[in-house]
Amino acid sequence: MRISVQISANEITLIEPNVFNSFDLIADPADASEADVAAALGPVGSPAGDDHVWISVDEVQRLAGSAVTSEWESNFENMLAYAASMEWTNEDQTMIKAHIARP
Repeated sequence: MRISVQISANEITLIEPNVFNSFDLIADPADASEADVAAALGPVGSPAGDDHVWISVDEVQRLAGSAVTSEWESNFENMLAYAASMEWTNEDQTMIKAHIARP
């Protein structure tokens, strides 16, 4: 999965909602700071340090929209379990950490 954040428009979209073996974020403009990305995410995200941001799991599910099926939910749960094992989620698994991919 990849989250796309358009900083100037405060627009967030989910790209590749059926890819469960990766999770990152691309920002436009590409040189946006971690703080700018987190600000554009608003209440569904926050800075995580080291060029990462926390993103609400509920927001990822909302962004997935019509891609969400029972199979999608199962795959997403598996992705979250793996992320938790790598300490890429917060304690209650309501937030998942995304690396800000830079070109």
